[in-house]
Amino acid sequence: LIKPTPPEPYDGSTDSQAFFRFMCEATSYVQEGQARRKHRVEKLSRYLQGQAYTFYVRQVAFNSSEWTLDAFFTLLFNFCFLTNYISKQCKRLKNLYQNSKTVKEYISKLIELYTIIGETAEQDKVNTLWFGL
Repeated sequence: LIKPTPPEPYDGSTDSQAFFRFMCEATSYVQEGQARRKHRVEKLSRYLQGQAYTFYVRQVAFNSSEWTLDAFFTLLFNFCFLTNYISKQCKRLKNLYQNSKTVKEYISKLIELYTIIGETAEQDKVNTLWFGL
């Protein structure tokens, strides 16, 4: 048996890569550790610091067993990131072109932005890729 690796702590900074790293690592940690669903969010609280821990204490701690991971990550994101953050990312996406980036780097950036923005039609993604090359 391999002991699950705990996530890197997340401090609530508006760094999308740090947030998504925490989200992925935290999800793997509680799933691989076979934490019961009602204890998963509470287990992750040990890896929250700063603004992220403030969110946990104010919004989650009193009924953490009722929180799903999806709801927790969504509201943590909304708490830590500015309300106009997603619209700024949409604007960045609109103005993103391959330019001097390799195709691989360009696609990676597109994936990052689409992950932040949320659900988008596949055809829109294809058009953005094609016309940004």
